[in-house]
Amino acid sequence: MKKNSLLFGGCFDSEDKEGERLLKNNMEVMNMTEIKVCGNAMVVTSGLKLEEIKDLAKANPKSLKIIDEETKDEIFAIGVTAKPSLTVSGACFTNKNNDGYAQMTLELPTELETNDAKKKYIVDNYTGIITNLNALEEAASQDVAVLNETKADLEENIEIN
Repeated sequence: MKKNSLLFGGCFDSEDKEGERLLKNNMEVMNMTEIKVCGNAMVVTSGLKLEEIKDLAKANPKSLKIIDEETKDEIFAIGVTAKPSLTVSGACFTNKNNDGYAQMTLELPTELETNDAKKKYIVDNYTGIITNLNALEEAASQDVAVLNETKADLEENIEIN
């Protein structure tokens, strides 16, 4: 599993302590997803690999959804699509990084001219979404382990003549 983080490295050189404080206060919430900002591009990297998401979607699609226990409505979901999306209803990843982790790139509003404004915007608009994403990724990572064991067991029991 990759390191827990919310990053503004490389492209950010902020001296604003308020922005740093906002991020540090939310670090515990953001424990699997990694966010990097460069210019007005926000790159969101999942704690799950792209192939893991695809495998779960085929074998156990419920593991990629948060379902309301009372209403049975879907609250949040993770998927792989052609267009990136990060909203209150889910996360749609479009590609992967060099290590295979699912990624999406989103554009931040152009009126966010300072690094601190970008940080504040992300914290204000994505904390709840990232909280759901992290909760789902944590549960799904356990399902990935079970799925991998099941696949290995099945492979051992296949006899080809």
